[in-house]
Amino acid sequence: MPCTKPKLLLVDDDEEIRTQIKWALSADYDLFIAGDRAEAVQTFREQRPAATLLDLGLPPHPNNCEEGLAALREILTADSSAKVIIVSGQGERENAIRAVGEGAYDFLCKPVEMDELQLVLSRCVYVGHLEHEFLDLQRNKRVEDFEQMPGSGPQMQAGVSFIGTGAGTTARVPL
Repeated sequence: MPCTKPKLLLVDDDEEIRTQIKWALSADYDLFIAGDRAEAVQTFREQRPAATLLDLGLPPHPNNCEEGLAALREILTADSSAKVIIVSGQGERENAIRAVGEGAYDFLCKPVEMDELQLVLSRCVYVGHLEHEFLDLQRNKRVEDFEQMPGSGPQMQAGVSFIGTGAGTTARVPL
């Protein structure tokens, strides 16, 4: 079975930064690129990347963080377990911290050190993989537990259904 590269979404309007990151990470990640919030959210929904690198300064207002924070909120609304790493300029450090408070996984300051970025990304993707694996195990465990439950046949189901009809009332049940 071939090993596939994890998907990575890079959201930045600076062509030079996109080229640098693409060059550094394309061997390890299946890279998708977006230059603004709308494109970022659409690409995220279509590709469901393992991680997203998000610049806070996006068009049409690249000198403030509102578009980047809006993109973060929309991505997390689409998938609350999304792993979003903020890649921000030094002057935006407070906003990057704010973004982490709103659910971003981590933040890095520009200019990005590639070794640090690769380390944070690999940890991020690994944690995301573990979280998905855990959720899958939990879902499977609940199904297995119910299937093996004594009395899970049709008569028991009818009884549970009957009990459920009165569950929303305050009526007393005589013993």
